[in-house]
Amino acid sequence: MSLTATLSLLLGRFSSVAHSADPVQLVEQGIAQYRADNFKGAIATWQTALTAYSNDPVNRTIVLENIARAYQQLNQSSEAIKIWSQLISIYRQDRNVSKLSKALIEQAQLFSSIGQPKQALVLLCNPNSEAQCTSGSAVQLANQSQDQAIIAAALGSLGDAYRLSGNNDQAIKQLNQALELAQDNPSYQILALNGLANAYLGRSKLSLRRAESAKTRTQEQSAVGEAARLEQNAQNDKNQAIQKLNASMKLAQAQGDRQAQLRSLLSLLSIYDPNEPAFVSILQTAIALLNDLPDSRVKLYSMIDLARFPQAQNREELLQGAIALAEKLEDDRAESFAYGELGKLYENTNREKALSFTQKAILLADQKQRAKDSLYLWEWQSGRLLAADSSKLQDAIAAYERAVQTLEEIRSDILSANVDLQFDFRKSVEPVYRELIALRLKSATQPRTKQQAIPQTQRSKEDITLVLTAMDSLRLAELHNYFGNECVLAAINRLPDNITTEENKSAAIQNILSSSTQDQKTAILNHILLPDQLILVLNLPNNEQHTVSINVTRKEIEEKIVKFRQLLERYYDPTDFDLTLSQDLYEKLIQPVQSFLPDGVDTLVFVQDGLLRGIPMAALHDGKQYLVEKYAIATTPSLSLIDLAPFDRSGLRALALGVTKAVTLNETQQNYRVLKYAEQELQDILTALPGSKRFELLKSDLKTRLQEQPYPIIHITTHGQFGADPKDTFLVTSDGKRLTIEDFDKLLRDRTNPNDPIELLMLTACQTGTGDDRSALGLAGVAIQAGVKSALASLWFINDETTANWTREFYKNLKRSDLSKAQAVQKAQISLIRESVHPGFWSAFILVGNWR
Repeated sequence: MSLTATLSLLLGRFSSVAHSADPVQLVEQGIAQYRADNFKGAIATWQTALTAYSNDPVNRTIVLENIARAYQQLNQSSEAIKIWSQLISIYRQDRNVSKLSKALIEQAQLFSSIGQPKQALVLLCNPNSEAQCTSGSAVQLANQSQDQAIIAAALGSLGDAYRLSGNNDQAIKQLNQALELAQDNPSYQILALNGLANAYLGRSKLSLRRAESAKTRTQEQSAVGEAARLEQNAQNDKNQAIQKLNASMKLAQAQGDRQAQLRSLLSLLSIYDPNEPAFVSILQTAIALLNDLPDSRVKLYSMIDLARFPQAQNREELLQGAIALAEKLEDDRAESFAYGELGKLYENTNREKALSFTQKAILLADQKQRAKDSLYLWEWQSGRLLAADSSKLQDAIAAYERAVQTLEEIRSDILSANVDLQFDFRKSVEPVYRELIALRLKSATQPRTKQQAIPQTQRSKEDITLVLTAMDSLRLAELHNYFGNECVLAAINRLPDNITTEENKSAAIQNILSSSTQDQKTAILNHILLPDQLILVLNLPNNEQHTVSINVTRKEIEEKIVKFRQLLERYYDPTDFDLTLSQDLYEKLIQPVQSFLPDGVDTLVFVQDGLLRGIPMAALHDGKQYLVEKYAIATTPSLSLIDLAPFDRSGLRALALGVTKAVTLNETQQNYRVLKYAEQELQDILTALPGSKRFELLKSDLKTRLQEQPYPIIHITTHGQFGADPKDTFLVTSDGKRLTIEDFDKLLRDRTNPNDPIELLMLTACQTGTGDDRSALGLAGVAIQAGVKSALASLWFINDETTANWTREFYKNLKRSDLSKAQAVQKAQISLIRESVHPGFWSAFILVGNWR
């Protein structure tokens, strides 16, 4: 129900049953204040009316509803949510189906607006395994009420919650149903059309990202066609978004709703390229419409949005006007955004002025509103401005650390809820960490003042540990951004919640480094890619640490990585393997710290950055031998995601699953050829590990197989893909279905005894995208989200006969109690090197996680 209708009902109710004139007058006064945008005054007046209606529960609930809406107008969502919770309890107790449904819808919309769409989904639908809404949800209650307006509102809100959760297909389905039901309600139609436009646009962006991932797999014949298909899908969805917004605009014009028209125009501006003629026309129309609007919050936020476009004239005038209007409407959040945008406007022309505006934005976001989603932006902006002055390096670092700390606090909300931010991660989040890292590195080499008496070597080590801490935070953020769900990061060594300061975090990271190398045989090597340098940080036993900086651009390194990866994947080429790139990368990635590695170290654990995650370090060559011939090798996506528990080899057995026939995916009709040696590979496991069991990989009965008994090893041989998006990361099952990382997570959590650890998840015949640094996150995620200690998988598809032979050798080594997992991998790889096998065959497999 609209607010106007509720207020009309409110007035009618009071005039007919009020016990005295006082509460009626108070309510009417509150309504007048509300309509004048004096929301604080309206709340105060209605609170007084509540006291007068202490014995009138019906009128109390009506007043409470409007107080909740007034809090919503003030962006005080937590207060509004509390009131809707009270009302939900009252309506549930009264069994008032209609009012209960409306209250659940209102509260769900609030959760969506503050970045908690999953909570909104529970209130609106609480879907079961078949994605059907369950009893007691807003949608189910709306259907029970048989009121089409309520049903449309419930479905529209559900569609928005699905969209914000990243499920654009379900969003489009629900919003189309809402649109069909709202044919007699133009206001609802406008909302549904705007929601549909956003869902189509979100799906368009996702298709483009998948197309980019497909283009990296240039060695696959199917990838070219897949990329073209995805790009066409993206264009189709973009066209749909434009169509829906134009339809929304026409409806708004017919209704004389200028605010709705402006919202549609702003959405269209985000779609069109600034160089397109349509963009200029829409921008001019939006600014003209803005000037005709009366003062309101819609006008206020539209002024800020329009000022963000460089093509808009008088941007400063728009922002100054927004500040004045925000003060008038007492909207501290909007005022903070306006000051922040002013600071950004002057960032490159007048740093002193920019810093002054930015500090005002910080003050408003921090002290008054605690608006952390904007606070981190302004702290970051402050850090950039301070960093431009070399004498303010420490002040800049402090600002960046505050920005990172704020990001850490809100990461769960903004990365799992804000789908648009997931697409813009590298623009909106990653640079904060990387710029802090660069400043920390600069600080590590800058002379200290006399007052700072910490010895240079000790102080440098502390600074570098802080660099590793920031880098670890970035890697966790990358994984969270990739999966859109922080619960997948159920790490053994996850930093405790009470560790909040950078100093405490760095101490915890140092403890992890120390425990990781306490066997005196393991070294941990971090590679950090910055725009104009490569940083190597080597941690050795006895807390010894060495840091080396190489003057090489990130672009240069990445180009070599892509070429090296492509060279390895051409293992079918009968010509000799050219070692030039392998040696070149060795000189940059290993040689600078080679002299620091003592003779006793036999294992290297890499914590990689960017595209380095997508190449096997084992295949680097020093001119005499491959790196794996000197060291056992493993990798981990994050220092705080290492489970260092020892490997229990008692009762070693495997659940061996595979696809031994050609398969066509039901969803996409993509064909996967038969793996001729898959059966041999699986039978060899039964021979090597007595007590193992072998089954066909079927999605329908995998849960049963996992619950029969605990298996320390799960071995799966099938076609698999690790893509730039978690939805592109899956294994192919014999029944033509996709087994995703999320499926693994659920299946393993639902085991009969989930406390029995899975030591190793082995995946053969899989591949990641060449030149795609996000796809390797999917590989790391297999180990993390599946809750296993280690994962062993291939970076690219290799000959299945060679895979079977390699696997046989690996399991023979794994049974030896004197060998770690990394050493078992090493010996299997060396056995093929001795047979002069192309490195593209033996280096494809990498070990992720626990190497012991």
